[in-house]
Amino acid sequence: MKSKIITLTAGLALLIGNAIFAQEIKWTGAGDGVYWEDDANWDGTFRPTDTDWALFDSSGTTVALNSTAGVGGMIFSSGGWNFSGGNLNLG
Repeated sequence: MKSKIITLTAGLALLIGNAIFAQEIKWTGAGDGVYWEDDANWDGTFRPTDTDWALFDSSGTTVALNSTAGVGGMIFSSGGWNFSGGNLNLG
């Protein structure tokens, strides 16, 4: 019984830890304004990872991907966004 409690506690801590470290990272387009992989296009100059949320709160544009990227989710405050090129995995 003790090992099950420890396993459950460790699993819960891992879930909470992931939720704490996930961030909303805003697309600013301040780099080249086009490529997902250009870290300068993201607030804080780093792009979102698999656990982060990508925030798009300005008017839409086309964002190009040269490879496969992953994010925890995406938030749009306006329409007109297009994504082209590589693959974008959500969740």
